[in-house]
Amino acid sequence: MVFHPDIITSCPPSDAIDAGRVFRKIDGSSAVAKDFVSDVEAERKYRDPEKCECWGCSVWCDEEAVELALALFPYWKKKSIVVGDLLPGEGVLKKTPSENQPRHHTLWKPHGLDISGRFVVFRAPDGA
Repeated sequence: MVFHPDIITSCPPSDAIDAGRVFRKIDGSSAVAKDFVSDVEAERKYRDPEKCECWGCSVWCDEEAVELALALFPYWKKKSIVVGDLLPGEGVLKKTPSENQPRHHTLWKPHGLDISGRFVVFRAPDGA
């Protein structure tokens, strides 16, 4: 896989594995390419181009992890959660837990690859 040309050395980590099934929070009602750009590419406020996780996307790998995230961040219930099954070569992931989200993962996809077509809505926003 070829990743972003500006990505830091040793990123993604050598122990990242083929992604498989992943869940992601998105802003719209269906997944589009921009939903899978990294924090660095999206120029998000709290990005750090020297931190490998900032070159990936925040994801979960199972329904229980999604439910925990929604319980921790209830305002995310106003967003869509999508699920997709990625094929080998479409992304790698690594468990990147936080204190309150022990099942959080980071997904790194090949540069320029639009994976949005692999995703369907798993959970529609509340009130939709």
